[in-house]
Parts: sequence; C-alpha cells; structure tokens
Amino acid sequence: MSDSCCSPQTGGRTGDNGSGRTLRSDSRGVQWTLEAFLAVMLLLSALVVVAAVLPVGTQQAEAELAATQLQQAGDDVLRLAGAEGNLTAALLYWNTTDDAFVGAETDIAGGPHYVTADSGGGHPLADLLADTLGERPVAYNIHIEHETRGGGGSVTERRPVLYQGPPGGDSVTASATVLLFEDDVPAASAGDCTLAELDNGSACGSESFYAPNVDPTSNRYNTVQIQIELWRA
Repeated sequence: MSDSCCSPQTGGRTGDNGSGRTLRSDSRGVQWTLEAFLAVMLLLSALVVVAAVLPVGTQQAEAELAATQLQQAGDDVLRLAGAEGNLTAALLYWNTTDDAFVGAETDIAGGPHYVTADSGGGHPLADLLADTLGERPVAYNIHIEHETRGGGGSVTERRPVLYQGPPGGDSVTASATVLLFEDDVPAASAGDCTLAELDNGSACGSESFYAPNVDPTSNRYNTVQIQIELWRA
C-alpha cells in the first residue's frame, strides 16, 4: 500500500527536478552564447571606431601638447620676469618725450610699437621671451591693458607693445597683473619725472605717460595687465 502510494509521488518529483535542471542549463547556454556574440560585436565595433578616428585623435593630441608647451613657455617667461622685476621695467620702458615705448618706431593702429624685438635689443620682456623660445618657430605678440579714467566704472584701454601679426588658430595667451606706483619713473624721461608728476601737466611740461593716475588717494598709480599671445609660426 505504501509502496504504490509513494512511488508515483517520488517518481513525479524526480521527473520535475530533472526537467528544471535541463531548462536552466539550456537557458544558461543561450545566455552565454548571446554574451559571447555581443562581446565579439562590441570588439569589432571598437576596432572599427579606433581605426577611423586614430589619425584625427593623434593630430588633436599633438595640437594639445603643442598648446600646452606654448602656454608653459608664456607662463614661465612672465613668472621669471616678475621675479627679476622685468615686468615693471617693461611697463616703464617708455619715452615720455616721444610718447612711445623706447625705440619703437612703427606706427600701425594703436600707436607706435615694436614689430619685432630681437634678443639683445634691450627690451626687458621681449629679450627674455626671445631667449626662452630660442630657435623654435613661434610667433608672439605683447599687449598691455591698463585702467583709464571713466565715469561709468572700471574702463580699460589696450595698447600693443610688440606685434608680429594676427595670432594663429592654435594661439594661447599668458597674462600677469602688475601694479604701478606714483613714485615709479619711466625709462626715458627728460626731467626724471615720476608717474605722479607726469600725470600733473604743470609738473613736467609736455612729457607724458600712456596710463593715467586712477587712484590719486593712494600710492597706487594704475593696474596694468601684460598679455603674451603665442602661436606656432
């Protein structure tokens, strides 16, 4: 009695379990096959994409490296010039009688400025820049921006110092901010006038400086930003 009762149940349970294992095994096999197929497809797609973009990516990487090197060169020049006092000297490299930077003769839009300044020419910043770049095919411009008197708040004026042409598409800009003080004296002044005296028309006659005194209540005369644009020539 017990044998006839129990044996079908036991056989039924055994049959159910075997079928479940078979289904699970089949399901896993299909899943592994799909995963392997997808992995191969992804690998092939990746190889196609890499083959298609590698030249462009390499060019872009080279351009980014060149831009980083130019930026570093500009930053290093400004840092070194600042440590040696040449940033202030470059801003004061002004002839108060000629109303132009010392030795600047070229007059394009923006007033007299240098078209080039070779190493050894005496310019406090251009000489250092030329020495740093050496023989590398790099062109550069130097501009300054200073505050002006204006009733509408802070106003700046841009003036070229050294101009070698319009910057290329890969140009970078390095900049530094310098404070000029009332007792600073330009490089060439017939009366050895200070900036404060030059700003006072009656103190130094017709001699003048390119930037005005924007803070007569303190010793600060003006705040000037030096900008160096560099690009591969």
